[in-house]
Amino acid sequence: MDDLYQKIANEVLSCHLIIEGNIDEVRKNHNATTAINGFKEEEFIVEFINSNNQFREKLVKLDSKILLARYRQLKGTTKIDITNGHTGLQIKKYKHKIFGQLDRRPLYSVIHNIPALKKIRKYLQNLFELELLSCGKMVDKTQTIVKLTYDNYSQQELTTIVKIINEQKSKLIEMAFHGFHNKEKPIYLFGIEYKNKQRNNLIIYKITDIIEYLQKHEFQIKKSGTVIELAGCFSIQRKGGDAGKKTSNDMQTKLVFSKLPTDMIKLKFVFPNY
Repeated sequence: MDDLYQKIANEVLSCHLIIEGNIDEVRKNHNATTAINGFKEEEFIVEFINSNNQFREKLVKLDSKILLARYRQLKGTTKIDITNGHTGLQIKKYKHKIFGQLDRRPLYSVIHNIPALKKIRKYLQNLFELELLSCGKMVDKTQTIVKLTYDNYSQQELTTIVKIINEQKSKLIEMAFHGFHNKEKPIYLFGIEYKNKQRNNLIIYKITDIIEYLQKHEFQIKKSGTVIELAGCFSIQRKGGDAGKKTSNDMQTKLVFSKLPTDMIKLKFVFPNY
């Protein structure tokens, strides 16, 4: 009974902190800071493309349409970050050998758009979604996810999970790079590598090349049981973090730029200030 009272007290305290806005500011503002940094990176690339003649010369050789007009940031839920009205670009910061986020969304949204995943809904819910506290805004951190391991599931169950995910591979990859129902899709992915908190390299991939490469591989469950990985560079997993907010239950797809084949790079530019 004491444990029950303590759990209720913890829920009340957690919800009270959310309502009053007294959560540790660093953790509470992490997502906002990430979004702002991403926005600033887009601003930088817009200005860089529009004004750096050396880089513009290289872009023209890559694609004549890429400089038909000046670039601007594009607001909204599309996967295009910046555009010149003809060519859409997606901008991502990254670090060497480290996964970076491509996409995140609630599991119900994923399943709504890829109905075949209903067959393994319970396994994905167990992997991604912790129960919410009574306030509906925070996850119950006293609970744990159910990993995709032999301790929790049979060989047949794990085989079925991987089979269905691979059957929906195309749609999952498309979701990560293009989202759902977006008429306008980015053509190129700009990866800005950071070292020692400074921009080092800018590498450009054609997104259709990445998708085609990933399609040749099969999803596998990593030994940890928490990550479903493709080609050693693309992964599906629980978002986590977010100071325990319910958004930590989101399904996240991630990419390691540095693990993509180097012959897929369309253009590499080394920033002169590095």
